[in-house]
Amino acid sequence: MFSIALLVVGVGATVLGVVLTDRSHRGPPPAAALAGFMRRQHALLLHDVSTAGGPVLEAWAHDLRLTPVERNRLRNSLEGSAEQGLLIDALDGTIDESHAQQFGAAFLRVTGRALGRTRTKALVARAMAAGHGG
Repeated sequence: MFSIALLVVGVGATVLGVVLTDRSHRGPPPAAALAGFMRRQHALLLHDVSTAGGPVLEAWAHDLRLTPVERNRLRNSLEGSAEQGLLIDALDGTIDESHAQQFGAAFLRVTGRALGRTRTKALVARAMAAGHGG
């Protein structure tokens, strides 16, 4: 079973040019897999992004192994941010790979601001090691 949170980080890192991948993983491209998740969980994901909290974001924080302090920083950085608007925009209309890439990039930006460069780089490295880039 793969982690959607790591998938989001991996897609975001790839879009922002943080990593280069060889695309040799198996299964659907990460952006396509993320778009599928976004479509299936649209209502709950939109709620969580709009309120900067909820079960999806809490599950992601758990999957990313964020500490309680990091969870609060992420929540506070997301609430009212430009990235929150970009995440909501990515959930509007037909959700395709492009929207998934927009979502991943915005999530990685707000994560970077909340957790700092070093911690975010560690999350990206974990996502890439799990094969969620690309």
